[in-house]
Amino acid sequence: MKEKILEFIHGLNNYDYILFGALFVIFLLLLIMAMLLRKKAFFASIFLILSLGTLFVAPFVGYIQLHNYLYKNSTKITEIKALEFTPTLIVKGALTNESQRDFSTCKIQVNIFKVAHNQILDAIFPLNPFQKVWIAETEIKKGETRDLKIIVEPFTYKQDYNLSLSVDCK
Repeated sequence: MKEKILEFIHGLNNYDYILFGALFVIFLLLLIMAMLLRKKAFFASIFLILSLGTLFVAPFVGYIQLHNYLYKNSTKITEIKALEFTPTLIVKGALTNESQRDFSTCKIQVNIFKVAHNQILDAIFPLNPFQKVWIAETEIKKGETRDLKIIVEPFTYKQDYNLSLSVDCK
C-alpha cells in the first residue's frame, strides 16, 4: 500500500498541485465564512457542509476530471484470439491520443474476468479480474494512433470470460 501511495505522489504533475492547493484555499475560505456566520445556524451549516465537501470529495472528482481533460485518449479492441496449441491469448487494439499534448508514457492494462450469466455476479467480477497484463508505450504524439498487441500468457481459462482495456497516460 505504501508503494502505491508513493507511486501516486511521484506521478503528480504541476496541474495536480495547483488543483489541490486551490481546493485547500477554498476549503479555508468556506470554513472562515462558516465561523463568521456562526450566529446564523442555517448559513453556517451550509458553509460547513460545503467546506467539508471541498476537503473530502472535490480532490477526487477534480483529479479525475483534470486527467480526463489533460490526457484524453480512446482505446479500441480490434481482435481477441486464443491460440489452440499454446496457453496464450492475443489481444489486438488501438490507442489514439486525443489530447492537446504529447504523451511520454502510457500504461495499457488488460483485465480478464469471469462471466457468470448472473446479473449480480457479472457486476462484481470486473472489480476483481483473475488475470491482469500490462504493457507500456512511450512517446505518443498528439493525434497519433498506435496499434497494440498484448500477449496474455499463460491463459488456461476455458469458460466464458470478458476483458477490458484500460489506459493511464502521462
